Amino acid sequence: MNLPDAESFHEFWSIKPLVSRLTSASLHFDKYRWMSGLSHDQMMSDFIGPICERSTNIVDLSIGPPEYESGEEENCAPIFYLLSRLPLVALLFEPLVPLRLPIPRYVGTYHLLRKLEVATCWLEVGDIQSLAIAFPNLEYLAVQIGLYPEDFQQIKSILYHLNESFYGS
Repeated sequence: MNLPDAESFHEFWSIKPLVSRLTSASLHFDKYRWMSGLSHDQMMSDFIGPICERSTNIVDLSIGPPEYESGEEENCAPIFYLLSRLPLVALLFEPLVPLRLPIPRYVGTYHLLRKLEVATCWLEVGDIQSLAIAFPNLEYLAVQIGLYPEDFQQIKSILYHLNESFYGS
């Protein structure tokens, strides 16, 4: 579904017989009609909240949210809000504007998620370990990681520690 504006989303998502039994949804917002960005609070309360409240059975969600303004630490808030309230197995999160997606160190563990695609977002090397801890059962991952030559030693160390914790000594 390609949604032109907030009003159309709210009208559509308020039709309980239509959205209450969904197990899969694809929501994308028309970037040419969304010329002004939303605040972080608007994004969470006007879009992410209603999806979680009215469609509690969604396991496969593809969402291309409109541009929203947030601090870097809030960029991943919609993802973790969705994951903490829906039994998601697959999530495609593709904001209209590319974002850095820092993964908080102690964000929790989401065992159900098997497929995570955040192709318009990027991580830094330091987020890899948090990503592996938060999503231990991933079978598919699509994400951009910003690498610099000096990051390779850090990557080796992260991979070593992840292998040790996963496979043991």
